[in-house]
Amino acid sequence: MRKLGEFFQAADWKTEKHVPVIECPDAVKSKERFEIKVSV
Repeated sequence: MRKLGEFFQAADWKTEKHVPVIECPDAVKSKERFEIKVSV
């Protein structure tokens, strides 16, 4: 199974205007629901 970090790029986003912010727990249990918040 792939990790969440593999689905987005890591870079210096200070100069970008519309960068999504993803908020999610650091760890979750298998087969348990969890909340993810995405904002721009």
